[in-house]
Amino acid sequence: MEEHELWITSLFNRFLPTPAGYHWSDWFVCEILVVLFILVFFGLLKSRLSVDNPGKIQHSFELIYEFVHASAEEVVGHGGAKYTAFFGTIFLFILFMNVLGLIPGFESPTASPQVPLGLAVATFFFYHSSASPAAIVGVAEVAREAYPDASAFDSADSHYDPKSKREDPTWFMVDIRAVEPLPRAVSLDEVKKTKGLEEMALVRLGRLSVQPVTKREYDIVRKLASKPQ
Repeated sequence: MEEHELWITSLFNRFLPTPAGYHWSDWFVCEILVVLFILVFFGLLKSRLSVDNPGKIQHSFELIYEFVHASAEEVVGHGGAKYTAFFGTIFLFILFMNVLGLIPGFESPTASPQVPLGLAVATFFFYHSSASPAAIVGVAEVAREAYPDASAFDSADSHYDPKSKREDPTWFMVDIRAVEPLPRAVSLDEVKKTKGLEEMALVRLGRLSVQPVTKREYDIVRKLASKPQ
């Protein structure tokens, strides 16, 4: 078990047994608490929504909705409104995780690197590196946060790593879900020749599996994809 684990994590490990070699982690337990709180909180809030007499909490979340909606339009551009629910979920999830960290006896799940990793790449371009030609073909989202890569524990697998242990894994993976294809594929060669993309990680770092994309780079690639080749 983890050193100095939280009291709530101790209860999980004591009363909710896990498969051999695994144990409940502080960050994962706290994430579960946040999800449960969100479900209960918004379930109660929904029953009290009123068009004629909205309360202070409803007003607050309407402001949050307007902020997220405007941000989605700014980041994605035309059609960004359809991503409001997704961006809003990420925003509220992070907000409530950080609030939990302010309560004595708990900690924010974002303090663990696995959580920011999963959230940071929640939306990204899906890039075919082994296709010919290599190209950016669409937008995807993370469907499941980072979790240990089981292939690293399997000695018969080509990805086996003897240094990676089940109780202290070295390698993590995420599950992704396709969001939408781009109007057309944007090839690596086109990316390299486009002004404003000279410092894009895809150009500088080559085949790194997960790469950051700035808003400016995202906008340029979307614009390229919307134009005939």
